[in-house]
Amino acid sequence: MKILHSLSVLSLAVLPSWAQQGDQPRALPAPGETPSPATLADDPEANPAQINPGVRVDPGAFLNTRIEGWDVVMEREKQRPLFEQPSRRFRNGKRGEWESPDGDGALPTHSGDKAITNYWGDLRMPIGFDGQVDLIGVWLGKGSGQGSEADAVRLLGQAEGKTIVTGAWTDLEEQMVFVTLNAKGIDRLLIEARKADWTQAWYSLDDLTYVRAGRTVVIDFEDVPPGNLTGTGYGGLAWQRGEALKAHSPGPVSLLTRPQPQPLAPLVAPKPASPSPAAPVAPSVGIIDPPSVMQQFFCQELGGNPGASSIPPDTHGAVGPNHFVTVVNSNITYYSKTGSLIAGASLNSFFGASAGGDPRVVYDPQDNRWIVISTNFSNRIYLAVSLTDSPQGGWLKTSFNTSQGADANRWPDYPTLGVGARGVYMSALMIDNTSGSGTMTIWALDKAPMIASSPALGTVTAFRNLGYTQANQPAVHWEDPGVAYIASTWNTNQILIRRVNPPLTAPTLQTASILTVASHSSPPDAPASGSSVPISTGDDRLQNAVYRGGSLFTCHTIGTNQNTAGIRWYEIGPSNGADIQRSTIRDTTGVFHYYYPSIAVNSVGDVVVGYSGSSASTFVSCFVSGRQDSDTQSDISDPLEYKTGTGSYQILDGSGRNRWGDYSGTTCDPDDDTFWTVQTFGRSGNLWRLRAAQLEYDSPLISNYCVTTPNSVGTGALISATGTTSIGANDLTLLATGMPAGQFMLFFYSFGQGLTPVANGFLCVSAPLFRLGATPISGLGDSSWSFNVASPPQASGQVSMGDTVFFQAWYRDPAAGGANSNFSDGLQTIWIP
Repeated sequence: MKILHSLSVLSLAVLPSWAQQGDQPRALPAPGETPSPATLADDPEANPAQINPGVRVDPGAFLNTRIEGWDVVMEREKQRPLFEQPSRRFRNGKRGEWESPDGDGALPTHSGDKAITNYWGDLRMPIGFDGQVDLIGVWLGKGSGQGSEADAVRLLGQAEGKTIVTGAWTDLEEQMVFVTLNAKGIDRLLIEARKADWTQAWYSLDDLTYVRAGRTVVIDFEDVPPGNLTGTGYGGLAWQRGEALKAHSPGPVSLLTRPQPQPLAPLVAPKPASPSPAAPVAPSVGIIDPPSVMQQFFCQELGGNPGASSIPPDTHGAVGPNHFVTVVNSNITYYSKTGSLIAGASLNSFFGASAGGDPRVVYDPQDNRWIVISTNFSNRIYLAVSLTDSPQGGWLKTSFNTSQGADANRWPDYPTLGVGARGVYMSALMIDNTSGSGTMTIWALDKAPMIASSPALGTVTAFRNLGYTQANQPAVHWEDPGVAYIASTWNTNQILIRRVNPPLTAPTLQTASILTVASHSSPPDAPASGSSVPISTGDDRLQNAVYRGGSLFTCHTIGTNQNTAGIRWYEIGPSNGADIQRSTIRDTTGVFHYYYPSIAVNSVGDVVVGYSGSSASTFVSCFVSGRQDSDTQSDISDPLEYKTGTGSYQILDGSGRNRWGDYSGTTCDPDDDTFWTVQTFGRSGNLWRLRAAQLEYDSPLISNYCVTTPNSVGTGALISATGTTSIGANDLTLLATGMPAGQFMLFFYSFGQGLTPVANGFLCVSAPLFRLGATPISGLGDSSWSFNVASPPQASGQVSMGDTVFFQAWYRDPAAGGANSNFSDGLQTIWIP
């Protein structure tokens, strides 16, 4: 369900009422049929015995398949015409203004704590004086946080409407620099900024210094009020609007239009005027700890990055070993994992075509590649697969014609993306250009050729004319279950799990399971402070899916008993539809609404859900909830607000909706098992902005368990370890203490716990056991062993990411009598990448 309202890429499509309003999915009726509710008995698509062979996509449908790097992308970015620059359309003729920060983050300063910036990044910003002054200079610097920092500035002194002196260009640095101008008797200062190939460039300004009537004046902004300075007369000066738009006419605005679907009779039974609220799901949120926020940083902003000039933002992001990548309509940007911006570009420049929007990005944890998609809302989906684990390297890029076969005369909307061991999987709602009706299509792409040493496209299979399920969410698979799972809502109380069967050179699609859950309804729109039209929360389609540890995790927004928008999450056994656990994140007081969630799970089973939230007295803000695997089944923490919204938001689309979402991104770090989420908050000026956060649970990866028993030298032997349980680091060293000196001992391990009386103590592991070798006990009664995770004693003892491994020490103790030997306590270890 997509309506891109953009001042740079304006989409005019309006979906039929059945898609707009989030009606529940049903089987697709034949033309002229009266729709009826779907049941497992009468719908062949839900029958696991039905196997869909799909059709091969003609290789001729693919266009301009090539390998290219970021240097090519940036060269295209340079060639973008001025009138395609992002802020130009979003500003819609508005002129730049001076602004003091509103709490989004401090600007760099020369003195004190406050400075101001050129809002909109206007290239020509004036300041008027009340009479003639002699200018000394002003401190200027990068670091406005807007993503397009000025490379250089120069000062122009004006008097009586004419420029009387022009300064030299001065390069800006992260640290403030003092820019001078020998300008006497001026009544106006004009600051010009530049950034290569951009039509906006931000900077910070502090300590404006001039002489008037023999008195030196320094405007240090320490008492400046937050917000727009225009018309305030702050400091006795005229903070005037920018002149860049007057100086440089942008020319005509180019529009990307989509075919206008015509509303017909709905494919599904109409929703009741007042739908019943969702049935309660027990338990709900509980008194457990949310994840800890390790760090957070700003990402893209509406009008602040190349191509980022549309609503809704369609926020998405993923984390890899060394980078965090975010995509929005219509921009891609990647950062270091400390939040430093590395590079960004419009999606048009990235794909080398009018790639439109609805972008998504995932990191493939099995083959260490980045995958990005987007659509032009006409007849193509664009695809990019990185050649390495770095977005800075080369990419295999292509696009394919979606409007073929049964999808002829249809256009793709709301494409989704997942990846497994064998394939890349996409799905979209295909909307008929004439009737406005829609069906679903799933594509399965053979991954092996795309990640080969000489990357190329392989077999692409389309499964078309599938019944309307709002959105099919292919999972990001952390392990290989032998198939690939795709989840969707099937009914008001059912979730449909499909599977794609290998080989990917000739895949088939069939139903894996259907999970019956408590009934749910679409969420109400959410009030937000300062928004007279509430925030559109979309519908109850699933938002993403993750396969890990043998389970499928997914989530969506629903209506709650409190008549608010809430979030329900699930852990499902995909092969048999097992209802492992689920609960709803909601405000039981009926004040807060939560919407557009995304879910992630780490190797030890901890879960984090990221989402937006608001209330009538709160701007749209960023939230997370989470649970540790050791928490009570189905329980999840109360919402944790990690970024408070700082301004109201209201930009209506052609249907009068105040669009937000349409989704968000939460992923697990393949390097250290932490979580990363990117959510969107409201900012003053009717802006959306992204805020990324890294989160963690302090789950003990190394802990003791079981018991030790007294020996001939004391209370018993104890086992411990130094180093980490990182497979990549491979630095775990085992240590046993409290043993009789001069005897022999050995360490061993197993993949299961136990508690069996053996010898003079207890065996704390279960079979099979893997021995690490005998070593002498030192004169201090201890011994150690460096555990080489890459070289197990037997192949069946290989430790992999996510494994829980149990270590113990055995030692000889003749002086104790009995069986003449004993055991330490046990050591549990959980292994991460």
